Amino acid sequence: MKTLGILLIILGLFMGISAQTDVSPPLDDQLNGIEMFISASRGLPIVTPTIRQFPTREEAVTFITTSYEADLSPEIAMREELFYRALGFVAPDFDMREFYSGFLSQQVAGYYDTETKHMNTILMSGGVLGDELPFLEQIIYAHEFTHALQDQHFDLSTLTQQTASNADQSLALTALIEGDATYMMQAFTFNLVQDNITNMGILLNDSISALGGATMPPNTPPIFIAEISFAYFEGMNFVGQVQVRGGWDAVNGVFENLPASSEHILHPQKYFDAELPIFVPAPDISETLSADWQQALTRTVGEFYLREYLKLHLRSRMAVDAAAGWNGDAITIYHQPTTDQVIWQWIIVWDTSDDTTEFVTAYQEFLETKFEMTADITADNEFCFASAIEAICVWVGENRTIIISAPDKDAID
Repeated sequence: MKTLGILLIILGLFMGISAQTDVSPPLDDQLNGIEMFISASRGLPIVTPTIRQFPTREEAVTFITTSYEADLSPEIAMREELFYRALGFVAPDFDMREFYSGFLSQQVAGYYDTETKHMNTILMSGGVLGDELPFLEQIIYAHEFTHALQDQHFDLSTLTQQTASNADQSLALTALIEGDATYMMQAFTFNLVQDNITNMGILLNDSISALGGATMPPNTPPIFIAEISFAYFEGMNFVGQVQVRGGWDAVNGVFENLPASSEHILHPQKYFDAELPIFVPAPDISETLSADWQQALTRTVGEFYLREYLKLHLRSRMAVDAAAGWNGDAITIYHQPTTDQVIWQWIIVWDTSDDTTEFVTAYQEFLETKFEMTADITADNEFCFASAIEAICVWVGENRTIIISAPDKDAID
């Protein structure tokens, strides 16, 4: 499953943009200076020169939209929509392809192409490329050039392929890549404004705006904003903690020994301790359903999406604490095309029995708020909620919970 954060910067999809590539000697000197600063500060030598391109926003939007829509087939889009729908992040009529196309066309500021090795920086002002990049474009360039160095030393396409089968680890890789580039972008920004302390706050806010984090299209589902924040800012915090602990050699080592889950990004100490999540097999319950139900997807949800799910009906602090004991999970989603109904089964494993208890207590409050009623306690380790359109039942073990959601209680039974 793709996430918005990585798509804003590392697209690896676009070839043949008729962008401006010729630069004047003064601009060439400026760009070389930015590259030398990033290379020296990051401790990664420049292996090969990077081809620089400066497409107009219209050129970039055309290629991004066309390429992304081709990559996100209707079948893939439907599976992603079902995941977001199942957990209540988007409405049933949400159109993933339409949203992403509009979102990216408004938010993209630059990108590095992992196929062609071209670095693309968009002139945010829409003006003509001159002898000097404006401030905002300089920090975008610094961010993108960090991606170019990452690719030269670690082969980003290969890393992406390695994590493709695990959506949660793929999200963690996104945070590592974007967090590293954001860390270096901030370092470059501080260096750029060190003689202009008065305007530092304004300039740093501009640097955040460059990542598309300041202005979002109207009605953007909060989950997509949270994904971007996780990739850039939780990722930057993770990289910062690794860097403080062992310098840039340690950060380089993370690209060799990737985070296993979003939990590692959220809790760097768990990465340092090599605390790996448990693989949770997802039993196929298709045979218990009628023939018109289809298994749409099975995947790991991970701590990030678990905490964002709990935030839908819990206080943020309570949601974060309840999700922190996560130790592995698997969700399987079934879809009935005729009625467009969804059934899902979510198995979550917890670190300790206390973590299980903390989650169950919080989740019962979550469901009481969602359904606006108290639970139907059917046994010491089982409770259910039901409305006219949905039922959710929870079974509780010592270190494991099983949650099933269906259109009604009969389907769960």
